[in-house]
Amino acid sequence: MKKNILFLFIMIFSVSSWGYKISSKDESRYNIDYFRGSFRMMKVDYDRFGDKKDSKKLGYYNFIPLYKNGETVGYGAITHIKSYNKHEALLAIISPEGKLMDFYLPDANDKHQEVHDYNWKNSYIGKEYDEMEFDGLAGSTFIANSTYGELKSMLRAFEYRKKDIVGK
Repeated sequence: MKKNILFLFIMIFSVSSWGYKISSKDESRYNIDYFRGSFRMMKVDYDRFGDKKDSKKLGYYNFIPLYKNGETVGYGAITHIKSYNKHEALLAIISPEGKLMDFYLPDANDKHQEVHDYNWKNSYIGKEYDEMEFDGLAGSTFIANSTYGELKSMLRAFEYRKKDIVGK
């Protein structure tokens, strides 16, 4: 009898854990197309998206050209940062020269106000990956530290595979 109850308990726990894992895994949140509307939250003027630049050489970074009057003004990019118990999207727009134009965390809530503070963001905007300096004050907050690291990695990936992304 005890074995049957133990077996039943283990089965119920396993099924509920598996069901939670399946229901909480939303793969669309890893696709740049899901966030097209969120790119409008950044201070870069463009009128349309181009075709997504997928490349096995780019790892998990996705880049998509942004056009204004037929000219490429930048490249939208997405990656994810680990924030406590979940992954949060980090969107960025990178200039064709490889400089950060703006970034946005659509899921950042009231606990992470520093990532929406334009003064803090300005310390990174307009810089290439090797020009970015770590902000020790903002770095005391976990999400700001992760944001800095992923922005730098995203810019490095763009620079490393610029020929695949830009085509020049």
